[in-house]
Amino acid sequence: MNNSWIRPARINDIPFLVETVLEAEKSGGDHAPIARLFGLNEEEARGLIATMFEEEIEGCEFSLGSFLVVDQGEGAEAAVAGWVEGANEDGMSAQILRANLIGFTFPARAMDKMRANGPAVSALAVPRNTGTLQIEYVHVAAASRGKGYAQALILQHMACAVRSNVPRPRCKSLGTTRAPFHYTSNWDLNGRKLMFRTIRMLRTYCLITRNG
Repeated sequence: MNNSWIRPARINDIPFLVETVLEAEKSGGDHAPIARLFGLNEEEARGLIATMFEEEIEGCEFSLGSFLVVDQGEGAEAAVAGWVEGANEDGMSAQILRANLIGFTFPARAMDKMRANGPAVSALAVPRNTGTLQIEYVHVAAASRGKGYAQALILQHMACAVRSNVPRPRCKSLGTTRAPFHYTSNWDLNGRKLMFRTIRMLRTYCLITRNG
């Protein structure tokens, strides 16, 4: 594909980024964990996720600046989040930034529900190493699949990280596969090691690479 179609996400892309988050979280299923764990319906979750993006906090999966999109002139067709862990202005981890955004944005009843679901929330926590590239929330609009967009976006994130001298890109991708969730593997690409914490992530990346 033509890489000139790739650009950083903008404010007017937020509706598509919200869709990206929810569809990637569903991973081919019917429910997004971010809604279920907080006791929210999907419409409530959409509004809250949009509000988090509007805060324009840098350095996590709910940061507008973390996303690259494919746009051929008619709006975003594909999106992938990527950031270097801890490289934001305050050196804060994505986990802290995400927690702060959710705590500031979500209503009290949602926070109470999250605390009641503590073990499930903890199980979804992703370990992230400072100074490594994080890839998350991969989504391509249904009408645009099969064109290599997701792969191109991931590679563009990697190229930016390499130019920034990131030592160990780490790829943790949420996509659209029902693969199981208990394995660890590695994927070597262009001389860089991508570390997938589970087989689900590895298969998601392979699916994207093959069908984009």
